[in-house]
Amino acid sequence: MGIIRCKVHGVQGFYEVCEHIDAALSAGTKLRSIRILEVEVCETCEDRYDLARFMDEEFPDWSNDAEVQYKTLNATSKCRCVQCIAAVELSSTRVNGGPDPFPPYERTLTYLQQDIVERLETALLGAFEFRQSVVDPSRKALWVRYGAITRPLTITIYYVTERSHQDAILQWLERFFERFPQRQRRVLFYGAENWKEVPAEPPAISAFTRGPEELLWQHDTDPPPPVR
Repeated sequence: MGIIRCKVHGVQGFYEVCEHIDAALSAGTKLRSIRILEVEVCETCEDRYDLARFMDEEFPDWSNDAEVQYKTLNATSKCRCVQCIAAVELSSTRVNGGPDPFPPYERTLTYLQQDIVERLETALLGAFEFRQSVVDPSRKALWVRYGAITRPLTITIYYVTERSHQDAILQWLERFFERFPQRQRRVLFYGAENWKEVPAEPPAISAFTRGPEELLWQHDTDPPPPVR
């Protein structure tokens, strides 16, 4: 899965899909699919190209035949935002009278309310003192991420370990959200950040990533009912 900037959902992951799945999504339906050669393919494409023979191929260690087959699929495939796919799946399932395929967050701040999300982060930084982040020393250890249909607005906070301080933040958030109908949110309180180097052999470049971190408390507001 790669990253795409969707006009509706902002920065999200994406799947490469075959032309038939793409056409179905544009029409508001979702076909059954299977992931082969890093592409979500429909049953028609699977049979047409005999793709089952590539089921065990793993990128980047593809065989020559797999590389050729991927180029054929890629010539007509499209990249689709995962949240766009999820929204179509939810809508089409409901039209057909089926149960929700996942717990949908339909009352959360999304990319389309990014201005409110930015105001929320700015107001939080003004109301409370947060430690500097070791990941990015130019900012505080607070991240506010807009939600989407499969996940809520998420507020991630590090180094606030005392329950009284956590409660104060939650009470402040309750007051902030009184004016908005999109109240679904998730607040994650973590201990210390764990930022570690990932060494790589030349010519690859070493990088950094978050290591294991202690989640102290997860607080969800108005979550959707679980799928039964």
